[in-house]
Amino acid sequence: MGEVLVLSSMAKSASESRSHYTGQCECQAIQLNKKCLDIAKILGCKHVMLKCHSRLAELYSQLNDEDSEEIARRAASQLTQEMELFCNFCGQRYGIKDESLQALRCSHIFHERCLHTFLLEREDQTCPKCRCRAILSDNISMRTPSICSTTDAQIPTSTFLTAI
Repeated sequence: MGEVLVLSSMAKSASESRSHYTGQCECQAIQLNKKCLDIAKILGCKHVMLKCHSRLAELYSQLNDEDSEEIARRAASQLTQEMELFCNFCGQRYGIKDESLQALRCSHIFHERCLHTFLLEREDQTCPKCRCRAILSDNISMRTPSICSTTDAQIPTSTFLTAI
């Protein structure tokens, strides 16, 4: 696991290097990202794979290699779908903009603004993905989500907590 983290950092640095924009480092950046991608695939690190595919798409775009860019973008998009790193309401991938996220106790995560709008418009107050009661978690990073049950008390929609 350590090797993939080191390679990922090296690939990121090579991809963002100033000399990269003058055409001197694309090959090195592509090689590092591909090697990192290979190791991430072996280990099953989908998040690292997503980062590598995204960086490769950008590198290929700068080289005007449309075919390779499209392949990398499709792979990144597929991983985003597999990992459910997008809001089911607006369809945007998490992390593109600096926005608050909200987790429900059933462990499903949404943009806070999207979930708030959804819950205000509905009487049944259920998670749009699993239909469990929409009970807000205190904090995504600090609390382990519990399995939802029908006996849990409902929290008013005005009690939204910003997730880290």
